[in-house]
Amino acid sequence: AWDALTEDIRHRMTAEIALDAAPLFRVALLRGQDRARVVWALHHLLVDTISHAILLEDLHALYRAPDDALETVLPGKSIAYGAWAGKLRAQLDAELDT
Repeated sequence: AWDALTEDIRHRMTAEIALDAAPLFRVALLRGQDRARVVWALHHLLVDTISHAILLEDLHALYRAPDDALETVLPGKSIAYGAWAGKLRAQLDAELDT
C-alpha cells in the first residue's frame, strides 16, 4: 500500500510538470506512522541520469548527517564545467587520431 501510494503521488506530480511553466520539479514528503518518504518528480530534460544519481546521493548524505555537520557533509565540486568539457574534447581528439 505504501509503495502504491508513493507511485500514485509521483505520477500525479509528474503529470503536473510542464517545461514551459514553473515549477520544473516537485517534491513531496510522505509521512506514515513509523516512516517517511520523499518523492521527487522532475522532467528527464531537467537533469541527466548521472547528475540525478549524484543529486540523490547528496540528498541522502545530507539526510543522514547530524544537524551540526551539514556544511561539511558534501565534498566540494569535483571539476569545473569548462575543464570537464576540455577533457572530453581531448579524449575525443585522441580517439579520432587512433
